[in-house]
Amino acid sequence: MSPEQVRGEQLDARADLFSFGVVLYQMATGLLPFRSDDPEVIREAILNRAPEAPTHWNPKLPARLEEIILKALEKDRRFRYQFAAEIRTDLQRLKREIGGEQLASSAALALKELQPASNQAKSGLGPEPAQSSELQFSCF
Repeated sequence: MSPEQVRGEQLDARADLFSFGVVLYQMATGLLPFRSDDPEVIREAILNRAPEAPTHWNPKLPARLEEIILKALEKDRRFRYQFAAEIRTDLQRLKREIGGEQLASSAALALKELQPASNQAKSGLGPEPAQSSELQFSCF
C-alpha cells in the first residue's frame, strides 16, 4: 500500500510502482520493508519512516539495485519512478552492467547467508531467513 493510498488520496500508476518496490525489497532481503503485527504501526511506517537500507540485511546486494529499490519506495510520489518503463530501464541497465547471471547468483548467495538475528524474526519485526536460494531476473 503506497503512502497516498494510506492517506486516501487519488491513486495513479505510481502507487503500483511503490508496491513493486515493496516486492523488490522483499526479493532482495527476504523481508518486507514495513513490518509489524499491528496494522497501525505499518501505516505509520509507510507514511513516516524510511525502510532500513536493503544492504543492511543483504550486504552483498549491488548498491545500484538498492538505489532502484529505494527510489521505488520514495514516499513522495513526485520523486518516485513516474513510469514503469523507467524502472524497467534501470533494472535492464543494472543487469547489463553486472551481468544477468552474476546478479542472480550474487543475490541468491547473499540471501542464502541471511540468518535471523533473534526471536524477532518469529514476530515479523526482525530479519527472517530467505525461503528461496534462487532469484529469477528473466522478466527484464
